[in-house]
Amino acid sequence: MQQQTVKTFFDDEHYQDSLVWQVCNSSAALTTCAPLLEAHDFKPQRGMKRGRPRWFVAGRALDYFAKYGKPIRKHLLADVLEYGVRELGLSERQLDELKEYVKYLDGLKPAAREAVVEKVVRFKQQKLQASLIDQMVELQASGKLTPEDFTKFAERAIARVPQAESAEPPKCTWPAPLGPVARRGLLGEFLDLVEPHTEADPAALLIQTLVAVGNVIGRKPYFEVEASRHHLNLFAAVVGKTSKGRKGTSWDHVKLLLTESDNQWVANRLPSGLASGEGLIYKVRDPILKIKGTRSKKKSEPGEDAIELADEGVDDKRLMVVEPEFTRVLQVCERDTNTLSAILRQAWDTGTLETATRNQPLSAHEAHISVIGHITEDELRRRLTDTAKANGFANRFLWVCADRSKILSRGGNLQPGKLEKLQSRIDDVVSFAKGVGRMSRSDKAWKLWDKVYPVLSGDRPGMAGIVTARAEAQVTRLACLYALMDRKKEVLIQHLQAALEVWRYCEESARYIFGDAIGNPVADAILKKLRQMPQGLTRTEIRMLFQRNKSTAEIEPALNELVKYGLVCVAKEKVEPGQKRPTERWTINGVKGVRA
Repeated sequence: MQQQTVKTFFDDEHYQDSLVWQVCNSSAALTTCAPLLEAHDFKPQRGMKRGRPRWFVAGRALDYFAKYGKPIRKHLLADVLEYGVRELGLSERQLDELKEYVKYLDGLKPAAREAVVEKVVRFKQQKLQASLIDQMVELQASGKLTPEDFTKFAERAIARVPQAESAEPPKCTWPAPLGPVARRGLLGEFLDLVEPHTEADPAALLIQTLVAVGNVIGRKPYFEVEASRHHLNLFAAVVGKTSKGRKGTSWDHVKLLLTESDNQWVANRLPSGLASGEGLIYKVRDPILKIKGTRSKKKSEPGEDAIELADEGVDDKRLMVVEPEFTRVLQVCERDTNTLSAILRQAWDTGTLETATRNQPLSAHEAHISVIGHITEDELRRRLTDTAKANGFANRFLWVCADRSKILSRGGNLQPGKLEKLQSRIDDVVSFAKGVGRMSRSDKAWKLWDKVYPVLSGDRPGMAGIVTARAEAQVTRLACLYALMDRKKEVLIQHLQAALEVWRYCEESARYIFGDAIGNPVADAILKKLRQMPQGLTRTEIRMLFQRNKSTAEIEPALNELVKYGLVCVAKEKVEPGQKRPTERWTINGVKGVRA
């Protein structure tokens, strides 16, 4: 029964010889197949053509791979003939058979490696099943087959054959929940009160509250870093797994909390629908003056210009933009002539906004703009362009993973009066913060900052690193907000710890959303292929990956970027006879593989 079952694999001459070709020539196939195959798997069976040469060549290739860690390739004929004479004492006729078979392999067009590997796995599975069936038959014939034995045999028979070691990276996981250190003070009390009565994600509730409070407070508090002032306006993107992430629900609770602290802010400073940079400036515009020319009484003399007030502008420079369809903002930013991305970057940095694309240029000074956007994972990955990542638009946002926290079929049961005490305390916080100017850190907070600053300001690999490149600035603003929520002008160590925990969640969210992609299409393609090829790739093989359609000027920076982030390494192989210089082989860093 075993012979009959296993023979189904060898009946297909095409796959049989293709497999031998792969074993002799392909490092990728050897890396995958070697743990599954042994030389005796190629022993000739009745009726097979080229049975003994096939078995000998394949077996020798596997032995060679086990010893040297690479395929025989161009040394195949000389190696098998020498081995046949020295070790096995083959006759002249048998050596001639070997020559003919190797010549046949040289002209063979192999099947795709994936098809061969799949065939090998299937063969090993069939062989295992045949062996188990034989054992079950023998036990049953002797009356020793128990139900327990039968179950064990059945489980082993349907189990998959172990695969070779994979170089695929671990999947990025959903960020761990915010720890207690972030749920401190007034924010923690708000979450404890609201969380049981909402399906919203606690992280979305907390971070949107920080963004909103930072906007209500306004522009007066700041933390100075060298010559730059960091005011407390933040941008956050709440990213749901699906449209059921309850992103909008989380904002509704935050808005309700702040209703009593500033009715004017709730009524007039919460727009949505970002369409252009000019439109954003107009909502916080300075007074607009219009120059009106006058005529002189004498035609030969120039007239004097009169200046009149065309628009009184906006006194309240606060603006809390909530965009429930953030994908529309990303679409707008993609347009070449649209200035929204540039103006938003100015708003986060300095609050000085200007555009000169109109007959009467718009400007805004001391603008205090915060942004909250809601979007799903798929929409974000599809819409966030390379330009947005590269120009700094993306790294000005806190990326917040949000999911439905629970199912409340009848909704929450939060009584309106329950929020009154918290609303009153928020009002006190806002009143206090509006009287604060320059903020500082305590000695203990500075010591912690000195410890974490090298990590926060260091380079991070990949696309996730690009969108979290302003870590130190984001943490500074978050820590100041935590201090003000405690009605403190000085950032204490507990405030910095809370900010670091929020940043940890945002950074893990970015890694989950964007994975470990580099953001450079050439580098990403090379990295993906290297993960499939643990034995590595030469420069020639890397060029062939792109069908030679990528120049050295494109490939070289991509490889350098992968090395910079510690994702790959390069080694020079021993110079072979006839080679002018050693071959470079690129491999995944830290993954045990086979070098060809």
